[in-house]
Amino acid sequence: MSNYASYTYDAIGQLASQVKGNVGMYLDYDVTGKVTKIYSDNTKKIIILSFVYDDEGNRVMKKDHRTNAVTWYSYDGSGALAALFEQQGAGAVQLKEQPVYGSDRLGTFYRLGSNYQYTITDHVGNTRVVINRNKTADNAADIVYYADYYPFGMEVRSGGIENRYGYQGLYAEKDKETGWNNFELRNYDAAIGRWLTTDPYGQYHSPYVGMGNNPVNRIDKDGGLDDIINISKENGRFLGVTSAEGNDIIRIVNEDGSTFKQFLFGKNGSFKKSLKGLENFAGEFAEKNAGYGIKFTSFSDANKFYNAVVQSDREFGIFRAESDNSKNNYTMVLTTFAASSLELPTIMKNRLSSDITMKITMYAHSHPANTPVPSGFDIKTKLPNRSPDNDRVSHGNLKSRFGNRIPDKAQLTVPNNTTKKISYDEKRVY
Repeated sequence: MSNYASYTYDAIGQLASQVKGNVGMYLDYDVTGKVTKIYSDNTKKIIILSFVYDDEGNRVMKKDHRTNAVTWYSYDGSGALAALFEQQGAGAVQLKEQPVYGSDRLGTFYRLGSNYQYTITDHVGNTRVVINRNKTADNAADIVYYADYYPFGMEVRSGGIENRYGYQGLYAEKDKETGWNNFELRNYDAAIGRWLTTDPYGQYHSPYVGMGNNPVNRIDKDGGLDDIINISKENGRFLGVTSAEGNDIIRIVNEDGSTFKQFLFGKNGSFKKSLKGLENFAGEFAEKNAGYGIKFTSFSDANKFYNAVVQSDREFGIFRAESDNSKNNYTMVLTTFAASSLELPTIMKNRLSSDITMKITMYAHSHPANTPVPSGFDIKTKLPNRSPDNDRVSHGNLKSRFGNRIPDKAQLTVPNNTTKKISYDEKRVY
C-alpha cells in the first residue's frame, strides 16, 4: 500500500511514530515493550491515549484523554478477561461487558441492557457476525454486526453496532482510537499486515512479518509465535525423534508433518536407545510465552522421558499435578528449548490458580551447564546468596502463595547422573 503512512522506529525496533497526512501518533513504551502513552505531537506534550498494565502484562486501563473516557479491564485467575468497566469523566464506574466463555469466548453479556450477544467467527478467529440472543419477530437471527476482511485483517466492509473485536477477535481487541489490534504481547496493524514492534521470539527473518505472510492458514494468539490453524491444543503437535547422519534430532512436528522447531539431541542414536520405544508423544503447549510441554498420564513414562532429555544441552522441567478428580491427574515435561531459561514456576502458578483442588506433588528441573546447586545458592558453601531472581526465591514465592499445594522441597536434576536429584527449599540445599 503506497503512501499509506510514514513510520519511525527507536533503537530497539519499536514503532516510535506513525504519520498519516497531517495526523501523527507518537508512542512511549514501558520496559516490557508495552505501549504506555500515545501523543498527537512529536514533542510529546499532547496525550491522546494512555494505558496501564498489571504485573502479568494484561491491560487493565485505557484512557482517551480527548474525551476523558476510561475503560477498565478485570481478569480471572487464569488471565482471561472477566469483566469490562467504563467511566465517563468524573462519572461513576459502570460494569459494561462480561465475556461469555465455552471452549473460547462465545459472546458478551451487556450489563446495562441485560442482553446477551453471540459472536460467530471464522477459521482464524475473525469476528464475522454478532447476533442477539433473542430472534427477530419473524423468528430470524437478529444480526447486529457483520464484517468481511482482506487476508491480513483489514476490513473490506462492516456494518451494525460498534464492535470491540474484529480481526482475530478471539485473541485481540481492536482499538478504535488507533485502528490497531491489541494482542497480548504487541500491536498489529491490519492495514499493512505487520506488527508494530519486533517479535519477542524471532520466529521469522523479519521481526515484523504478520502470520508468516500466510494469514489464511496461520494465526497468532498473542503476538509471539504464530501457529497453523486447526491445531488442537491437546494433540496438534508431536514431539518426535528423527535421525540425521547417525545423530538424533529432537523435533516438534506440525500436524501436516512440517518441522516447527528442532535441535540436535544425541549423537550416534543415544537418545532413541535411552527411550526404548517411547520416541513419540502427543503434546501440547504448556503456557503462552513459557515453552512446550508434553503431558503424560503415566508418571513412569514421563519420568523416563525426562531422565533422557535432561542429558541434552537444553533446560527441562517436570512436575506432577494431582486434583480431587484423579482423572485430571497428569505429569508434564517441558522446555523452552533454551540452555538456561525455564518458566516452570509460572506454569505451575497458572495451573494452580485455574484449579483450586490441584496440588503439585513433585517438581524438578535440570541445569545443562552441570551447575551442581540450584541458582540462588553459593556453589561452594551451598548457602543462600543475594541474587533476587532464582530457583531458591521462586520456590519460596510458590510456597508463600500456595502453601501445602506445593511440595516443601523442590529438586534439581544433575545431568550425567539422573538418579541423583538435589533437594532444596528457600533456606538451604539438602
